[in-house]
Amino acid sequence: MGVNTLKSSVLDGLPWVGTTVFGIATGFAAWWLTFRARSFCAVGFEAGGRFGLMFLLPVAVAAGGLAAGGALFLGRLLTSRAPTVLRVVVPVLLILTVTALPAWWLVAHIGTPSGLPGHPEGVPGFPPPCPRSNVPPSWPGWLPV
Repeated sequence: MGVNTLKSSVLDGLPWVGTTVFGIATGFAAWWLTFRARSFCAVGFEAGGRFGLMFLLPVAVAAGGLAAGGALFLGRLLTSRAPTVLRVVVPVLLILTVTALPAWWLVAHIGTPSGLPGHPEGVPGFPPPCPRSNVPPSWPGWLPV
């Protein structure tokens, strides 16, 4: 009986670790896309802009992990007496929403600052600069910025 209790208590922490890692990965991916969009369009990529983006890395990663963990906590709290299907689906949907929406906002508003002029001749080794919207040509059209 003691072995089952130990096994159960170890596995109870697995969703928390997985959720936090997912949030951290989402925060890092959002930061990386922001960094790549700015560097590709050469917008706000002078020394001060790069410093700001480097400062943003730990903030985005920590916020992603905390948001995902908070969403799991809230999902479990809201569905503590619900059927099993809801206890699984609601936290997953909350985690996806709470991590994806801020990540999208970060890339859309910080990564592609509209109206700022890019480098007129572009960056060496890259295609011509981006349009006035500062959205890289490789950005998928189905994802609004």
